[in-house]
Amino acid sequence: MDIRHDKEVAFEELFLHSNGFLFNYGMHFTRNKEQVLYAIQSLFVYIWEHRSSLSQPADVKNYLLKAFRNTLLRKNKPAIIDFTTPYFETSIEDKIIAKEDASTVQKLLTRALTQLSDRQKEIIFLRFYDKKTTDDIAEIMGITPKATYKLMARALQMMRKEMGVLHFLFWLTNIFLKK
Repeated sequence: MDIRHDKEVAFEELFLHSNGFLFNYGMHFTRNKEQVLYAIQSLFVYIWEHRSSLSQPADVKNYLLKAFRNTLLRKNKPAIIDFTTPYFETSIEDKIIAKEDASTVQKLLTRALTQLSDRQKEIIFLRFYDKKTTDDIAEIMGITPKATYKLMARALQMMRKEMGVLHFLFWLTNIFLKK
C-alpha cells in the first residue's frame, strides 16, 4: 500500500486495514479507548495532510506502528505500558489452557509478564504475538538490532525463570506452532 496515494478510496482502504491492529497495539499503552482512537485519527490526519511530502516506507505496517507509537506517547504520555491484560492474550492462551490446568498456566504467564519491564513486555508482544522480526522491532522501538537481541534475551530469561522451564517451553512451543 502506498501511504502517499491521493485517492480517498485508497486512503480509506489503508485506514480500514490498519486501524484494528493499531487499536490493539495502542490499548497496551493506555486503557483509555478515546486516547487510542484520537491518536489513530491524529496519525491518519497527519498522513493525509502531508502525503505529498512523505516518502514511501519499505514496510507500511511497520511505519504505521512506529508513527502511531510516537503519536500516542507524545500526545498522551501514558504512565504505564500494560502488555499483561486481555489485549495481550491471544488464542495461544486458549491452547495452553486447553492442555493444562487453566488457573496454573494463566497465573504463571501473568506473573512472568508482570516481572518484565515495560520495554520487555513490548518486545515480547511485538516478537511473539505480532510476529515482528528483530529489525522491525528495532525500527519500531527506536533501538538497534543488537539492543533488541539483548532486551529479548533478558525478557525470555526472566520469563523462563518465573514460569519454570517446562511451562516456558510449552508456551514457546505453542507460539511457534501457531506460525
